[in-house]
Amino acid sequence: MRAAALALVTLAACGRLNFDAANDAGTGDATIDANPVTNPAPGAFSNGARLTAIREGAGTTELFDGWYDTMFGVDCVPFAADDGVTRCLPLTWSIQTSQFADSNCTQQLASADTASVSCGQPRLFAVDLSTHTIHAMTFEHTGTRYVLSSGSCVADNSPAFFTYYEYSGPVVASAFVAAHDELTRNHDLGYHELVYDDGARSLEGDAYDYRVSDTCSVFPVGTDRALCIPDAKAGLADVLYRDATCTQGVAVVSSADANVDVVVLRANDVCGDRFRPFARGAPYAGPTYKLMAAGCTLVTNPDPAFAIGAAVALPTFSRALLPGSGGVQPVHWRSTDGFDLPARNHLWDTARDAWCDPIVLDATTSFVCAPWSTPLALEVYSDINCSSGDPFVASSCVESDGAIYFPSTIAEGTCDGQRRLVREVTSPYASAAAYLQTEHGCEQIDLGTHTLTTWIGSGETSATGLPALDIRR
Repeated sequence: MRAAALALVTLAACGRLNFDAANDAGTGDATIDANPVTNPAPGAFSNGARLTAIREGAGTTELFDGWYDTMFGVDCVPFAADDGVTRCLPLTWSIQTSQFADSNCTQQLASADTASVSCGQPRLFAVDLSTHTIHAMTFEHTGTRYVLSSGSCVADNSPAFFTYYEYSGPVVASAFVAAHDELTRNHDLGYHELVYDDGARSLEGDAYDYRVSDTCSVFPVGTDRALCIPDAKAGLADVLYRDATCTQGVAVVSSADANVDVVVLRANDVCGDRFRPFARGAPYAGPTYKLMAAGCTLVTNPDPAFAIGAAVALPTFSRALLPGSGGVQPVHWRSTDGFDLPARNHLWDTARDAWCDPIVLDATTSFVCAPWSTPLALEVYSDINCSSGDPFVASSCVESDGAIYFPSTIAEGTCDGQRRLVREVTSPYASAAAYLQTEHGCEQIDLGTHTLTTWIGSGETSATGLPALDIRR
């Protein structure tokens, strides 16, 4: 299970499975503790003879954001090439399987969104994601585009939201710099690096847990804590109940995680910062219930369910701030025995004393570090039928800095993906009760575990004073 791909399903009843504010810390193997391997943490990155690091930063603070191939003059990312080797490949342009240059629908087109086109990325290469081959681009296609419809090749008269190019045969994979994995052990965990043939190196965002012989992904479970969750041996689970009083919990996982050893339960309320790992128990195939606004309700569950076993200790990290300038600081996840990993894609806003993410503001297209985005921007209702309610709200259990941001439109003229809005959430949620519409019905949110605040304004109401960043190659 890759932590970056976890589907965080909101559950709105109060917790019943001994969830608490802190997660259990792991205890190391006695042999390792007696003879610790204390190799120092590698640097976040180091340049090679051909690849140089792309950094987002301010002052002396820098955040690693990928590679720049100086030979071809393009950004590149590690990706499996068609020869089976991980290489730094240019992935800005991709070959569209649904768009063709000819009326027989035999010549596919390469495309990129307008943000990438206006970024100044050279029109040199396009990747076929189905074959992992890189192709040389030839010229821009401005004529008619064709698509397959009911077995026939017809003209596509819909608006073009992308820029299209034609391309030639594949480029030999060895033209791009190859990489391999290296592990550096420190106590129970190992640092995972990608080492490139030209000497470039980058520290990955995951680790290797020697106790379970599995890569684990560092997954934040709160403002100040993170767990290292095994990729192959653990799966995120929702909590349902086996009894009509909703007191005997069962773990429900996706079919892909039916054989995992550990189930990671999310606390069943809207706060996303309380996770506990348990051993997977015996399969359960009986009726399942869920605590809804109307009480403990029988629900249909098509996914595998298991009894919840004993608590399992996973590697636990605390937030650590490193020295920096420019209004932001680097953030690391640090264990008690000295294992230290940079927090990927995040910095710390020194003035606000809060997490922040590099984004492009919608109104000004300026590049700033804005308050950490949250998936807990919820549309809630004030009645048990989910028929009337207040504006969207944010949950204070994640947002301690009084603002949220969320995607807006694609940003033309910038190189940073999507424009985003920043809105203040300082107005308290006024109703005495809050309900959330889910696939199971109208569920009540436990307001005792956290406070809800509403968005105010329709534009960027808190964009001033955010730390300004720049992109460095």
